Amino acid sequence: MELLRATLLLFRTHLPRLLFSRRAALALLIALAPALLSCVALGFDDGPEPLEVILFPTWMLLFQVVVPLTSLIMGSAVISEEIDDRTITYLFTRPFPRAALLLGRWLATALVLALILGTGAVLHTVAVELLSGENVPIEMTRPIVEISMLGGAVYSALFAALGTFQKRPMIVGLGYCFVIEGILANMPGKNQGLAIVHHLRSYVAGSSDLWDKLRDGPYQELGTPQDALSSLLTVLVIALVLGSVVVSRRQYVLTS
Repeated sequence: MELLRATLLLFRTHLPRLLFSRRAALALLIALAPALLSCVALGFDDGPEPLEVILFPTWMLLFQVVVPLTSLIMGSAVISEEIDDRTITYLFTRPFPRAALLLGRWLATALVLALILGTGAVLHTVAVELLSGENVPIEMTRPIVEISMLGGAVYSALFAALGTFQKRPMIVGLGYCFVIEGILANMPGKNQGLAIVHHLRSYVAGSSDLWDKLRDGPYQELGTPQDALSSLLTVLVIALVLGSVVVSRRQYVLTS
């Protein structure tokens, strides 16, 4: 109960600060990239079909770049921001469980990130409908919004845990995003399963027949939505547990 009370207190304290931060503003600009790209694509007379404008920017830009990058910007600051501001040692003199610092700040980060990514996904669909004059089926847009928000939670938990024992989580996180998530997820074979984006795609691809066509080519190894959801939740829990253990046991010594 003490951990829960401290977590909720830190969540309420960090949430309003995060909502109006420069990090949140930058993440929102990145989340609007698919909608802006769709506006450009549909502006040409011989441009792609509306459903193609939903499919491919979502598949490559949203899942491959927007979700991990916005999560890195927000999640890497969960603990590292307190270290950079030199306030973490002051917080740890207070009588509350150390793990609450990670859990409370991550919970606020995950909520703001869900709002940002959900808004970006919805605006992408709205932009396509307004410019093309055609309705986008709900079975195509619903899984995009759902998995964007869940993907943000998983990635942010991973990068928050990384920040508990790395001085420069942004640098390491960028390497992870572009090497593991960027290369491994697009290689044929079972190694795709080691990338989080593979499970995001698996969930969406199995959500409807409109998305299932993307299982062709290099994406034949995509799993079922149930397996994808299980894998994502497992990564989320492991990251939070590992981060909580590290932040509870590590001594943070700030140099002058």
